[in-house]
Amino acid sequence: MKTPKILVLIICILLFQSCAKEVDFDQIDDASVETSYILTFVNTSFTAPEFLNDLNQEIEYTSDFVQTKVDDSSQDYLEKIELTAIIENSFSRNFIFGLQMFNAAGELIYTLEPVIQILPNSVETTILEIPKEDLHFLYEAEQFGFIFIMPPATNGDVVNAGTPGLLSIKSSLELFFNFREI
Repeated sequence: MKTPKILVLIICILLFQSCAKEVDFDQIDDASVETSYILTFVNTSFTAPEFLNDLNQEIEYTSDFVQTKVDDSSQDYLEKIELTAIIENSFSRNFIFGLQMFNAAGELIYTLEPVIQILPNSVETTILEIPKEDLHFLYEAEQFGFIFIMPPATNGDVVNAGTPGLLSIKSSLELFFNFREI
Protein backbone atom coordinates (compact mmCIF):
# COMPACT_ATOMS: atom_id res chain seq x y z
CA MET A 1 0.00 0.00 0.00
CA LYS A 2 2.96 2.32 0.23
CA THR A 3 3.31 2.59 -3.52
CA PRO A 4 0.00 4.46 -4.09
CA LYS A 5 0.81 6.95 -1.31
CA ILE A 6 4.20 7.68 -2.83
CA LEU A 7 2.65 8.00 -6.29
CA VAL A 8 0.02 10.46 -5.01
CA LEU A 9 2.74 12.47 -3.25
CA ILE A 10 4.84 12.67 -6.44
CA ILE A 11 1.83 13.78 -8.53
CA CYS A 12 0.94 16.48 -5.98
CA ILE A 13 4.50 17.81 -5.95
CA LEU A 14 4.56 17.98 -9.77
CA LEU A 15 1.21 19.76 -9.89
CA PHE A 16 2.19 22.37 -7.34
CA GLN A 17 5.51 23.05 -9.04
CA SER A 18 4.01 23.47 -12.51
CA CYS A 19 1.22 25.77 -11.30
CA ALA A 20 3.36 27.98 -9.11
CA LYS A 21 4.68 30.32 -11.83
CA GLU A 22 3.89 33.99 -11.56
CA VAL A 23 1.20 35.44 -13.81
CA ASP A 24 2.08 38.70 -15.56
CA PHE A 25 -1.11 40.77 -15.38
CA ASP A 26 0.59 43.64 -17.24
CA GLN A 27 0.08 41.67 -20.46
CA ILE A 28 -3.60 42.60 -20.41
CA ASP A 29 -2.59 46.04 -21.72
CA ASP A 30 -1.46 44.36 -24.95
CA ALA A 31 -4.67 42.37 -25.41
CA SER A 32 -6.94 42.99 -28.36
CA VAL A 33 -10.07 41.47 -29.81
CA GLU A 34 -10.23 41.20 -33.58
CA THR A 35 -13.58 40.61 -35.23
CA SER A 36 -15.38 41.23 -38.48
CA TYR A 37 -18.98 41.87 -39.44
CA ILE A 38 -20.52 41.10 -42.80
CA LEU A 39 -23.32 43.37 -43.93
CA THR A 40 -25.47 42.53 -46.92
CA PHE A 41 -25.19 45.61 -49.04
CA VAL A 42 -27.30 45.41 -52.17
CA ASN A 43 -28.95 42.60 -54.11
CA THR A 44 -30.61 43.79 -57.28
CA SER A 45 -31.15 42.90 -60.92
CA PHE A 46 -31.57 44.91 -64.10
CA THR A 47 -33.23 43.89 -67.37
CA ALA A 48 -32.96 45.54 -70.78
CA PRO A 49 -35.82 48.05 -70.29
CA GLU A 50 -33.95 49.55 -67.34
CA PHE A 51 -31.20 50.64 -69.74
CA LEU A 52 -33.71 52.47 -71.96
CA ASN A 53 -35.31 55.90 -71.70
CA ASP A 54 -38.99 56.70 -72.39
CA LEU A 55 -38.26 56.75 -76.13
CA ASN A 56 -36.69 53.23 -75.96
CA GLN A 57 -33.21 54.66 -76.59
CA GLU A 58 -30.18 53.34 -74.73
CA ILE A 59 -29.12 55.27 -71.67
CA GLU A 60 -25.52 55.27 -70.60
CA TYR A 61 -26.11 54.12 -67.03
CA THR A 62 -28.59 53.00 -64.43
CA SER A 63 -28.18 53.28 -60.69
CA ASP A 64 -29.59 52.27 -57.36
CA PHE A 65 -29.22 53.99 -53.98
CA VAL A 66 -29.29 52.82 -50.38
CA GLN A 67 -29.93 55.43 -47.72
CA THR A 68 -28.32 54.65 -44.37
CA LYS A 69 -26.15 56.21 -41.68
CA VAL A 70 -23.45 54.16 -39.98
CA ASP A 71 -23.02 54.70 -36.24
CA ASP A 72 -19.54 56.15 -35.66
CA SER A 73 -19.03 54.84 -32.10
CA SER A 74 -16.67 52.14 -33.40
CA GLN A 75 -14.78 54.34 -35.87
CA ASP A 76 -11.54 54.29 -33.85
CA TYR A 77 -11.42 50.49 -34.04
CA LEU A 78 -12.17 50.00 -37.73
CA GLU A 79 -9.11 48.52 -39.47
CA LYS A 80 -10.38 47.91 -43.01
CA ILE A 81 -13.44 47.42 -45.21
CA GLU A 82 -13.81 44.96 -48.06
CA LEU A 83 -16.58 45.16 -50.65
CA THR A 84 -17.43 41.80 -52.20
CA ALA A 85 -19.49 41.93 -55.38
CA ILE A 86 -20.81 38.91 -57.25
CA ILE A 87 -22.02 40.16 -60.61
CA GLU A 88 -23.76 38.05 -63.22
CA ASN A 89 -24.10 39.48 -66.72
CA SER A 90 -26.09 37.51 -69.30
CA PHE A 91 -26.17 40.41 -71.77
CA SER A 92 -23.81 40.36 -74.75
CA ARG A 93 -22.52 43.79 -73.65
CA ASN A 94 -19.78 45.05 -71.35
CA PHE A 95 -20.71 46.94 -68.20
CA ILE A 96 -18.82 48.90 -65.57
CA PHE A 97 -19.84 48.84 -61.91
CA GLY A 98 -18.97 51.55 -59.40
CA LEU A 99 -19.70 52.37 -55.77
CA GLN A 100 -20.15 55.96 -54.66
CA MET A 101 -20.85 57.59 -51.28
CA PHE A 102 -22.88 60.76 -50.78
CA ASN A 103 -23.25 63.11 -47.80
CA ALA A 104 -26.54 64.37 -46.31
CA ALA A 105 -26.74 67.12 -48.95
CA GLY A 106 -26.51 64.53 -51.74
CA GLU A 107 -22.99 65.60 -52.72
CA LEU A 108 -20.56 62.96 -53.93
CA ILE A 109 -17.85 62.49 -51.28
CA TYR A 110 -16.19 59.22 -52.33
CA THR A 111 -15.84 56.92 -55.34
CA LEU A 112 -14.38 53.47 -54.79
CA GLU A 113 -11.52 52.76 -57.18
CA PRO A 114 -10.98 50.83 -59.30
CA VAL A 115 -14.36 50.34 -60.93
CA ILE A 116 -15.29 46.75 -61.78
CA GLN A 117 -15.21 45.80 -65.45
CA ILE A 118 -17.97 43.28 -66.29
CA LEU A 119 -17.48 41.18 -69.40
CA PRO A 120 -20.37 39.95 -71.56
CA ASN A 121 -22.00 36.66 -70.51
CA SER A 122 -19.93 36.29 -67.37
CA VAL A 123 -20.11 35.78 -63.63
CA GLU A 124 -17.48 37.72 -61.70
CA THR A 125 -16.64 37.82 -58.01
CA THR A 126 -14.58 40.86 -57.07
CA ILE A 127 -13.24 41.94 -53.69
CA LEU A 128 -12.17 45.57 -53.33
CA GLU A 129 -10.62 47.05 -50.20
CA ILE A 130 -11.35 50.61 -49.16
CA PRO A 131 -7.97 52.16 -48.26
CA LYS A 132 -7.40 52.87 -44.56
CA GLU A 133 -7.13 56.63 -45.16
CA ASP A 134 -10.61 56.59 -46.75
CA LEU A 135 -12.45 54.67 -44.00
CA HIS A 136 -13.87 57.88 -42.51
CA PHE A 137 -16.09 58.30 -45.59
CA LEU A 138 -18.16 55.32 -44.44
CA TYR A 139 -19.20 57.31 -41.37
CA GLU A 140 -19.74 60.56 -43.28
CA ALA A 141 -21.91 58.94 -45.96
CA GLU A 142 -25.68 58.97 -45.71
CA GLN A 143 -26.31 57.42 -49.12
CA PHE A 144 -24.51 54.72 -51.05
CA GLY A 145 -24.89 54.70 -54.82
CA PHE A 146 -24.37 51.77 -57.14
CA ILE A 147 -23.91 52.68 -60.75
CA PHE A 148 -23.89 50.42 -63.79
CA ILE A 149 -22.45 52.03 -66.90
CA MET A 150 -23.15 50.49 -70.30
CA PRO A 151 -20.46 51.66 -72.75
CA PRO A 152 -21.46 51.87 -76.42
CA ALA A 153 -21.29 48.53 -78.21
CA THR A 154 -18.22 48.05 -80.37
CA ASN A 155 -20.12 45.81 -82.81
CA GLY A 156 -23.14 48.09 -83.27
CA ASP A 157 -25.56 46.00 -81.17
CA VAL A 158 -28.26 48.12 -79.59
CA VAL A 159 -30.27 47.20 -76.50
CA ASN A 160 -34.03 47.33 -76.95
CA ALA A 161 -37.00 46.32 -74.77
CA GLY A 162 -36.88 42.77 -76.13
CA THR A 163 -33.15 42.22 -75.68
CA PRO A 164 -32.64 39.10 -73.58
CA GLY A 165 -30.38 39.34 -70.59
CA LEU A 166 -30.10 40.09 -66.91
CA LEU A 167 -27.50 42.02 -64.98
CA SER A 168 -27.56 41.13 -61.28
CA ILE A 169 -25.41 42.00 -58.30
CA LYS A 170 -25.13 40.51 -54.86
CA SER A 171 -22.82 42.50 -52.64
CA SER A 172 -21.69 42.78 -49.07
CA LEU A 173 -19.38 44.84 -46.92
CA GLU A 174 -17.07 43.17 -44.44
CA LEU A 175 -15.90 45.48 -41.67
CA PHE A 176 -12.78 44.43 -39.78
CA PHE A 177 -12.38 45.75 -36.23
CA ASN A 178 -9.53 45.57 -33.73
CA PHE A 179 -10.70 46.47 -30.24
CA ARG A 180 -7.40 47.29 -28.55
CA GLU A 181 -8.83 48.55 -25.27
CA ILE A 182 -11.01 46.04 -23.53
